[in-house]
Amino acid sequence: MQFAKENGHFKVKNLSIRSFKIIADGALGSHGACMIQPYSDEPENYGMLLKTPSEIKAVFEEAKHYNYQVNSHCIGDSANRTVLRFIDTLLSSTPDHRWRIEHAQILHPEDFELLSQSGALPSVQPTHAVSDQRWAEDRIGKKRLNNGAYAYNSLQKSSGMVLFGTDFPIENYDPFATIHAAVERKNIENEPLKGFISDEAISFEKTLKAMTLWPAYGCFEEANVGSIEKGKTANLVIFDQPVKSHSNFLPNYSWITIINGEITFDMR
Repeated sequence: MQFAKENGHFKVKNLSIRSFKIIADGALGSHGACMIQPYSDEPENYGMLLKTPSEIKAVFEEAKHYNYQVNSHCIGDSANRTVLRFIDTLLSSTPDHRWRIEHAQILHPEDFELLSQSGALPSVQPTHAVSDQRWAEDRIGKKRLNNGAYAYNSLQKSSGMVLFGTDFPIENYDPFATIHAAVERKNIENEPLKGFISDEAISFEKTLKAMTLWPAYGCFEEANVGSIEKGKTANLVIFDQPVKSHSNFLPNYSWITIINGEITFDMR
């Protein structure tokens, strides 16, 4: 908080600092995600919050005081509910706060409305779903899996937008793996054949927004980046093949990369 107090919103070259990250709970795979009901494969285990509710609230209040965002790592439905309730309470009078829920991996079905009214933005990584698909049902059971887990379509409808990332180096940073996971709900080996929880697929058009303009909005940069418009920074890539989605994974590669209006990579 001392940095925020002394510097406010800080920007130098391509680096912008105006947010804090809170790790609210652990990961689903290690049974550390904080759940409302116990794990299906460990009936005595609910996971855990890594910070107490009072600690989380204290960080939120200071961040609000310094006009900083808070981006909260929330995997389990209990962690998501706890953080969303705090956001809804603290920022009800600040509609354009753009505080983010990082991962938003499992939400209780009743909490999608809470997400909508809180104004929080879900920031997710589509490849998580297709990486976890082999064991996720073991952790939380079929009912929870199909009612609020990896629910990117439902998240987008609730909040009006969803922000996509990769969680590199934990996950594959290939943007075309992200597209394939979001639209086809498959990994780059094209598994599973019919897609993982395919009802939660995002359209190709919304996926492109979730990788460009919506993340720019999520960090208050939509006036500078996120789309090709006059007056915005020229960060562009010309690909070897047309950018599209297909039922089978299609790799693609940069032919020309332009950053800040300058060609930084050229295969011509």
